[in-house]
Amino acid sequence: MSGFADVYQSLCERYPDERDRGRAFEPLVTKVLRSDPLYKAHFAEVWPWNEWPGRDGGDIGIDIVAQRHDGGLAAIQCKCQDRIDKHHINSFLSESQRRLLGEPYVERYIFTTATEWSDNAERAISRIDPPVQRVDFFGLDGATIDWSTYLQDEFAPLSAQPRKQLRPHQVKAARDVLAGFEANDRGKLIMACGTGKTLTALRIAEQVAGIGGRVLFAAPSLSLLAQSMREWGADAETFLRAFAVCSDTKVGRNDGDSTRIYDMPIPATTDANALFNSARSGAPGRMTVVFTTYQSMQVVANAQQLGLPEFDLVVCDEAHRTTGALRADEGSSFLLVHDDQEIHASKRLYMTATPRIYAESAKVKAKEEDILVASMDNEAQYGPEFHRLSFAEAVEADLLSDYKVTILAISEKQIARDHQKLLSEGEALADVGRVIGCLNGLAKIDPEGEEFKDDPEPMTRAVAFSNTIRYSKHFVNLVKREQDDAALAERKLDILGEHVDGKSGILERDRLLTWLREDMTMAQRCHVLSNARCLTEGIDVPALDAVLFLQPRKSQIDVVQAVGRVMRKAEGKKYGYIILPVVVPSGNDPERALDRNDAYSHVWEVLQALRAHDERFDAYINKLDLNRSHDGPISVIGVGTKGDEEEDVWEEADTRITQGLLDFDLGE
Repeated sequence: MSGFADVYQSLCERYPDERDRGRAFEPLVTKVLRSDPLYKAHFAEVWPWNEWPGRDGGDIGIDIVAQRHDGGLAAIQCKCQDRIDKHHINSFLSESQRRLLGEPYVERYIFTTATEWSDNAERAISRIDPPVQRVDFFGLDGATIDWSTYLQDEFAPLSAQPRKQLRPHQVKAARDVLAGFEANDRGKLIMACGTGKTLTALRIAEQVAGIGGRVLFAAPSLSLLAQSMREWGADAETFLRAFAVCSDTKVGRNDGDSTRIYDMPIPATTDANALFNSARSGAPGRMTVVFTTYQSMQVVANAQQLGLPEFDLVVCDEAHRTTGALRADEGSSFLLVHDDQEIHASKRLYMTATPRIYAESAKVKAKEEDILVASMDNEAQYGPEFHRLSFAEAVEADLLSDYKVTILAISEKQIARDHQKLLSEGEALADVGRVIGCLNGLAKIDPEGEEFKDDPEPMTRAVAFSNTIRYSKHFVNLVKREQDDAALAERKLDILGEHVDGKSGILERDRLLTWLREDMTMAQRCHVLSNARCLTEGIDVPALDAVLFLQPRKSQIDVVQAVGRVMRKAEGKKYGYIILPVVVPSGNDPERALDRNDAYSHVWEVLQALRAHDERFDAYINKLDLNRSHDGPISVIGVGTKGDEEEDVWEEADTRITQGLLDFDLGE
């Protein structure tokens, strides 16, 4: 299906002059506002400036005026250019601040094709009243528009993409939840990553609340909130009245969220009074949905204290984030959603792929120390489990690609021998080894020619996970330098690395995700996006081939969420790969070389996390033997050439890892 990139290219070809292109962009934005389901529900009327009955002169920065269903006016500017500097938007900000016919603009939007904003321009639209929403190139690309119509005829009306329909597994999930609500006021929906929880929850909400009803949708980050808002707006069969709530311009619980409040598709309020005044009245013919972050839950609670009516349903996305422990005299915005005295609602639905449950020993200790624990096995807080679709079931039903764990083993001796250039430049031997292992895994180089024989094509898209921003950047730097190493000429794959983190900003993050999605198959190129935790939740790259774990991940939830990214189905995709580079120490007793020390802790942590969330894992361990004859999701591959003197190291690595798996306590 055509995307906005095709539309922009068409605009540039049809209108080489920038001014002409800008004039052509304005009617396109008008059509988007009239056609995209989210904006169509938000605005009752949309006028080009010259057609607006209330205009009082020529266009001085305002290109479009829209009127909300409650009568509030929005001023909209359109900018068809690659970069926005402050002087480009000064006249719009000034003009839209004025009162017209005695009424102020209550919302402001800048629609632009720009992928870069100056710091001064960003500062100008942050913490400003009336608020300004930025809808950039990537925001337009995410609009639910059938762009092929415009490519055929730029003067024809636009239409929205068809709504998604529930697939059979989602129909069953929705039925089970609705049946569960007949006897319970809260419950859990457990569905593997990539199987459509958001759409399922929408159809449940339309049944539980429906026209005239009220829903509260909570998520742990602004980026996930914005994504869910767009998806519900696009696929709702009930006309929505949407509100967004945010307690600050940037929220997060160490989640690396790069989205700002001005990047939300519609303005988000930070004020309980404003939410109460806007959402207290009924909405005949529509379902009211308040989208909020967990961090902003107190704003919702305060609005209900003012008289905001009870919600028919609360939907908690990524509900594992609502677990935790705190002292009895403390409070947490993430736990507030459980409290009937604070958040008034008839029913609560907790959705996650990775339920978090605290061990009984931890609960006993917490009680002794007067600490409150929110654990997802507590039915008083979370209700019973209404429905579960596990990773194994999703793979069996062909809803997800299966995963393979590929452990790339390279000896310290080989690194010291073959990679003198990097080592002479001061690089740590272990860091060089990790990079070499990852790159060989992406290129699917196996000296024995066995592991990739049923899926031989090199990988083209991967995400690398580190524990720190510094190490993530360092990994990308090493990838670039290692490409020039003649010792690895056999790879025959151009591997490019980029880094992203929570400080990158939404434009940079979206640019890099678009770069990651590019199809590099014919170019024999692989894109690797390195990050320090900001990509575990909320990214959608179905054609992702691999995730690379460069360092230990203490959170099993983080591991499984990351693995969930690589299991999404895509055309021609057989497996999602989990790549774990291992540097085998030299000069150690072979019996100790692959013991569970720091060099290999990330292997055991990832495997334990997979075991905890994949019921097939114990069965696989039970079938293992020490003769390398096992057929399963885990393989150990040596880095080098067959017959190399380090081959015995690979053999030892495979044996030790197999032994380590056999040592797992299956009774845990």
